[in-house]
Amino acid sequence: MAQPDEAWFASAYQAHQRQVRQYLVRRVGPRDADTLLDQVFTDAWRARGSAPDALLPGLLAIARTHVAALDPADRLPQTDPIVQQLFDSLSAEQAEVLRLTYWDLLSLKQIGQTLGLTTGAVRARLRTAERQARSYLDPAADPDGIAMPDLIDAEPASAPNLAYLLDNDPAEDLRPLDDDLAADRAATIIESAPVEPITWPTPPTLPAAAPGPAAGRRPGGGGRVRPLLWRQVIEPLTRPEPHPWAIRS
Repeated sequence: MAQPDEAWFASAYQAHQRQVRQYLVRRVGPRDADTLLDQVFTDAWRARGSAPDALLPGLLAIARTHVAALDPADRLPQTDPIVQQLFDSLSAEQAEVLRLTYWDLLSLKQIGQTLGLTTGAVRARLRTAERQARSYLDPAADPDGIAMPDLIDAEPASAPNLAYLLDNDPAEDLRPLDDDLAADRAATIIESAPVEPITWPTPPTLPAAAPGPAAGRRPGGGGRVRPLLWRQVIEPLTRPEPHPWAIRS
């Protein structure tokens, strides 16, 4: 492969800035996302000599490094409380696999490239996350737990689905930069980046263990959501490809 140059970087920025920016908004909110976006692409420009063939997962791996360096209080944008508490009940690795699958719409292979895992390991972690989600959202409602809709008489079309739990996307309505602005920002990054090259950054390893003895259980230690909710909401997690809502306007 030829040495990446300014034209390569401008093309990479145009192709991937929106997805990287969405990734950041989903994890740190819009306040810090643009600053981190410039840092991610600055690192990519300086590390262009060791750029991976799979560039998007490589850029998201750099983004993970910058997100991990933030204070934890600055990492989570506001999202639906049910979705957030579900993620909080999982390990960091399990929750990130779900986010990369259902928010970032990556394939299992791309998730593995982003997290430094094999495709088989990603598939196993997704299945583990599904089992943890079943423990968290399973039959017999608990008045002290999360208030979930009564689905006994619900019509399938009106019942919550994956869009309710995992597509409450903080970046869904994020507008892309227009081409001229994206080109200007790419040029600015090249002009202002330090000259010294770096190797492509390696992201930190996420904890694979579930957080605490009550992991996978609803707050209050009690009940479970009805089986219909399980079938309509969580069971599709076992079928992450293809994504039924992968094409967005």
